[in-house]
Amino acid sequence: MNTRYYQVCAFPDENGKYAVRVVIYNSVTGIPVAYRERSVPYKLIRALISKRPSQSYKTWPTASLTNIPHPTQPEMLTASSRLIA
Repeated sequence: MNTRYYQVCAFPDENGKYAVRVVIYNSVTGIPVAYRERSVPYKLIRALISKRPSQSYKTWPTASLTNIPHPTQPEMLTASSRLIA
């Protein structure tokens, strides 16, 4: 089964949008299947944060994900843990 983990910038870019990296990974092994990066308006960030469990995303104090490392396998496995949710 595939699950999503989000990395979100806390500050907007010069266009007023927020960078989001979506990591789709196998929730059993924690191995990434795909990565996507998008710039989205604050309204979508607010919806994402309100609907997702807190362990399924991480916000970074930056406006760009360029220097942010991809999540580790333990971070992704924690995101899909039913014990933490």
